[in-house]
Amino acid sequence: GYHLPSSPPSWLPMPPPSPGCEEGELQVTATATRSGGGSPTLFGPELAANGIYGPGNTPTCTPCGYGCWHWTSAGNNQSTSTAWYQLEWTAPQEVCQVWIDTKQPAAECSCGTGRLLSGADIQTWDGSTWVTHGTVSSQLDDWGFTLPSCVTTTRVRLYRMYVDPAAGGQTSNPCIYEVKVYGCGTSTP
Repeated sequence: GYHLPSSPPSWLPMPPPSPGCEEGELQVTATATRSGGGSPTLFGPELAANGIYGPGNTPTCTPCGYGCWHWTSAGNNQSTSTAWYQLEWTAPQEVCQVWIDTKQPAAECSCGTGRLLSGADIQTWDGSTWVTHGTVSSQLDDWGFTLPSCVTTTRVRLYRMYVDPAAGGQTSNPCIYEVKVYGCGTSTP
C-alpha cells in the first residue's frame, strides 16, 4: 500500500484515492473550461473531467490516443504563465484535494515528449475573487495537493500552469488525463 509520513507535505505523487473517496470525484459533475488549448471532442477541457484516466490508473481510456486527454496552451515558465484550467459547479461543493493525472516525460498515448503538467497555483473561488491555497512546481509525474483546510466553493482553478524544462522534449502545452477533485475531509488520498 501507499504509506504517508505522519506530516505529509501538501503535494505528493498521486497514490490511489482514500477509502470512501473512490466514488466522490467531483470533477465529473463540473463544467470544465481553460484559457486556451485543445478543441472539444479530441482535446477539449471536458476530457480532463470525465472520470477516465491515463495509463496506470483505472478506468483507463482505451484505446489510448486522441480523445483520451486534454491539452492546455502553456509554456515552460511558471512565474510568467497565465494559463489556467477551471472546473465549475452549479451548486457549492466541499473541496479538500486536487489530484492531477498527467503524462510521463516520454511520449505516451499519442501525446509527445515533454508535455506533462509540472505545476500550478491551486485556487478556489470565494464568490468575488480567486484564493490561492498553494503552489505546486517541478513535478515530473502525477501529483496532488491537499488544501490546508477544506473549502466550500463553486469553482476550482489551476493557474500559472506550466511544463518544467526538466521534462525535455517540447516543454509546452501539457497533456492532462484527469483533474481529480475530492471533498473527502482532510485525509490525504
